[in-house]
Amino acid sequence: MKWVFVTPGEIWALLRQTQAFLTDRLDDPDAPRTLIVTFVAPLAAINCIAVFVRSLIVESLLAGFILGIGTFALQLGVWLSLAIILPAIARQFHTTIEDDHSFALATYASVPMWLATILFVIPDDYWLVSLWARLAIFGVSTFGLFILQRGFVVLDVRPDVRTPLLVSIAIAYAAGYALLSMLVGLTAHILLYILT
Repeated sequence: MKWVFVTPGEIWALLRQTQAFLTDRLDDPDAPRTLIVTFVAPLAAINCIAVFVRSLIVESLLAGFILGIGTFALQLGVWLSLAIILPAIARQFHTTIEDDHSFALATYASVPMWLATILFVIPDDYWLVSLWARLAIFGVSTFGLFILQRGFVVLDVRPDVRTPLLVSIAIAYAAGYALLSMLVGLTAHILLYILT
């Protein structure tokens, strides 16, 4: 069992040699608990730290702490949601994706988004810069769809099913992310209202 945090070399291999990386990793995928410790928590923390730093600059320590923890919970919730819905949606297309493969694919497909969330450190004061940062995060995050598609190839998902499966997952993921973002944001603002 591998309990070493993800290295820049592994991230680079995923982004540059996606097919080879996934072939190696999906042959015998790590257990979800290993993925949480080695990939998910360290990379999901990028967003948490960026939001915390931005809040320290713009607001306060309490706001930074609450919003940072909230965004970390959001990233974990979205990752878990993707890992759970992936096999369920695949079944709708008469395709089987095992749970271990699903958690691994959800992890590797989320890496571009987690890396891009460093841009959340940019304050919202300058709307054009903030808009650019959000669009850049969205653009980089879409590379996760390519990673998912390459994963479907490695897992021998039928070619006629790959695109509709990918579109269905993208829609479900976006809806889930929006819903969880609203819930986390509402909860964080209620906590800030109560505590300040």
